[in-house]
Amino acid sequence: MIRITDFSELLTLMVADIQKTIPELKGFVLVANENHLVRRLSDKPGVWLGVTIPSSDPETVNEDSVAENNIVWIFILEKKDPGSLTATAELTHYQKLQDITTAVKNWLRDKKLDGNEFLEYLNLQSLHTDPEYQFGGWNGWSINFNFDTDGY
Repeated sequence: MIRITDFSELLTLMVADIQKTIPELKGFVLVANENHLVRRLSDKPGVWLGVTIPSSDPETVNEDSVAENNIVWIFILEKKDPGSLTATAELTHYQKLQDITTAVKNWLRDKKLDGNEFLEYLNLQSLHTDPEYQFGGWNGWSINFNFDTDGY
């Protein structure tokens, strides 16, 4: 399982790198679950990443070589009232957030290929993306994925 402080440092690096080209991204909140995410985001303006603290499952049955599979959700969200948007404006809103979602996925892939100590074992085939609508008043996208780390 990845140490939560190491994971937070990794997210800080990711946000800083993405903000160089996409300053609309304001930051991230690290949360335990969806209710925690909605509470932590509250009325923050702008685009935010809501990231779940990774859960983990054993990856091996060999007691001499224990590894764990970490499972993460990243939500790319902005608070928008869909009733206040025209169909065109809503499409533009989702496109802006989709571009940030793509930047997050590219960052993860690039760090894996660079041999990042935590993302070296990122399972690129596990990257799954969904649109999100009125997630606690927020709209955008979510990505879930998994990566292996040394075990306990």
